[in-house]
Amino acid sequence: VLLQDCSPVAMGVLINYPKVLARIDVAKLKRQSDILVSAAGCKGWELSVLLTGDKAIQALNKNFRQLDEPTDILAFPFHENLVAGQMPVISSPEEEDLGELVISVPYVQRWCQERQKKLHNRMVRLVAHGLCHCLGYDHENDDDARLMLEKERFILSRLEGYEAFLASKHSHNREEASRTARKTNQDALPSRRVPPHAAALSQLQGGSKPGHRRK
Repeated sequence: VLLQDCSPVAMGVLINYPKVLARIDVAKLKRQSDILVSAAGCKGWELSVLLTGDKAIQALNKNFRQLDEPTDILAFPFHENLVAGQMPVISSPEEEDLGELVISVPYVQRWCQERQKKLHNRMVRLVAHGLCHCLGYDHENDDDARLMLEKERFILSRLEGYEAFLASKHSHNREEASRTARKTNQDALPSRRVPPHAAALSQLQGGSKPGHRRK
């Protein structure tokens, strides 16, 4: 999967994807993701989504979480010191940024095939899950997982036919659940000044940091 082949789809929710993954209805996924962001109380805020493959997400997972294995989704919140249920405190419109989500489409495809679930529904559920991470929700214990699941259900309920997305329940166990990407180096977070695929590619190639996050 060549990350430099990613193609942007409008703004608001910005989805980047390799051409080999174009079988996904990216335009529909973007429309629904925009609704999720608005339902979360962040209408007009930027959220970047990178659709990639197992190799790329495994490298990121190893780099940021010290887990040398692929996963379904990684979330890179833009803001620090997040509190679940509270909006990030911003000082300028430039900070109306939620962060980045990286999703391995082949990983999700296998998950769906094993459980006879629809790929698109699962992708929407993962965006909702990652969005919650970018708003400070997590599932490190049962109470946190319950709050996060309630938030996911709330924002998904704004979608037409939302019951189908709720049926694609996201597991909160350690083996399968996505985690908010943890950093070993604060400046190593993907830069918000460049497209997310460029930041990820820089990390995978061991290149220099593409920049600092906005403060």
